[in-house]
Amino acid sequence: MLGRLLTLAIVLTIAYLILTKAAPFLRDQVTGKPATSGSSVDSADSGCVDRARRANNILTEAARRHGQPPVDVDGWSAAVWEIESEIQTARSACNCSSDACGAARSALDEMGSLLSNLDGMVRGDSPGYANPANQQERVLQYLDQAESAAGF
Repeated sequence: MLGRLLTLAIVLTIAYLILTKAAPFLRDQVTGKPATSGSSVDSADSGCVDRARRANNILTEAARRHGQPPVDVDGWSAAVWEIESEIQTARSACNCSSDACGAARSALDEMGSLLSNLDGMVRGDSPGYANPANQQERVLQYLDQAESAAGF
């Protein structure tokens, strides 16, 4: 009985190695593409999209927290600093050339514009008309495009 279990364990180990190591190697030999290139792109895409989504979440929460009168201008200033920092971090993560990174960069650009408009509204020195809801909708559309392109 112990011999059969040992044989079964060895056969399963060999099958596992064939499926995880040999099959990708043989596929790469046939297609001519290394398996690691796709995974590094996927990793960059998902990191970029995650950081952009996080920046949007921080922006949304700050707008909810500080968007109603009476406005705590000092609290808003601290939130703006945090949001700008998060947007910059996300931009650094989105330096790849994929469609996902491009859509995430567009979302980050729109977030920057939205933040500027919100800041003007909160401080009472807005230069003109801005519709934050439409801008936030565009941000979400870009993020959805980025997630779709990244395969989420």
